[in-house]
Amino acid sequence: MIWLEARVLPKSSARPQKDLGVAKKFGASDSRRRTGQASRRFAERAVPWSCLGASAACWSAGEQLEAVLNIVNNTTPSIPTTTMYGAQQLAYAPTPYSYTPSSNLAATINLDQEVKLADSATERELYESLAEIYSIIITLDALEKAYLRDSIHESEYTETCDRLLRQYKSNLADETVADAFGDLERFKAEWHLEVPKATERLRIGIPATVETAPASQQRPNSQQPTNNAAATHIVSASESFITLLDAIKLNMLSKETLHPILVDTIQAVNKVTDRDFENKAKIIQWLITLNQMRVAEELSSEQARELQFDMQLAYDGFKGVLQS
Repeated sequence: MIWLEARVLPKSSARPQKDLGVAKKFGASDSRRRTGQASRRFAERAVPWSCLGASAACWSAGEQLEAVLNIVNNTTPSIPTTTMYGAQQLAYAPTPYSYTPSSNLAATINLDQEVKLADSATERELYESLAEIYSIIITLDALEKAYLRDSIHESEYTETCDRLLRQYKSNLADETVADAFGDLERFKAEWHLEVPKATERLRIGIPATVETAPASQQRPNSQQPTNNAAATHIVSASESFITLLDAIKLNMLSKETLHPILVDTIQAVNKVTDRDFENKAKIIQWLITLNQMRVAEELSSEQARELQFDMQLAYDGFKGVLQS
């Protein structure tokens, strides 16, 4: 604790001046007399600095001495309010009693009560299905990145990716879930998803190893197998092409019918050869087109004629590769 002497000089004075502020207030002779009295009384009764208040440091010497004399004489000190509040604002923390909470802002619910996310079992199932779709998209994006980094074997990737794609389609088969989901772009924007790899894979609808021949099956053309297994793959691919063309001729134009046949066709072709042939890319393009349709949707008559024409050209290109 700092103790105040009776004789106080202004803080701003650069050189010693005897009772400059006191002389202005009381006169020189009266100042010396009062200062001596204050010193003797301070010897008998010490007055701490804190009794003058927090703003006493910014007072002039005369104001400080007047406040000290008032304390010594047991009179009420005259605190200059203009100096105290006008020249320097006091900085202090608010007391606990400086703010009284409004009853309008008080919580109106029981904070210990469990909040239900759904009001019915149907609504709860809808939210669970949407959460499942969200997790599938995140997992599929991570799987695609792992495959590109060669962190997962091709067979394991194919099996996992095919399972995720089937789960994605199964969840969207429900009309209620499909309506709440909307489309992939809207769902991504709503939940702030940045998953470019998963978006591309969901757009195509088949694993990357099915879209292109796996590395384990890639061989130079001169080393193409000629055994019974190779012949079986060739027959299977030809049957898939013929089945697809027959389905179109019979007006079986729904996604539910054509999409599995197209997937079987591209898988069978990749088992035979990894070479690109004429119009092979058309198979992938039609897979993407069908994958973006709903299960109950059908191709128009114009689309059916285009699909038949493209698949016939792709079949001819496949036979040309076998003969070369």
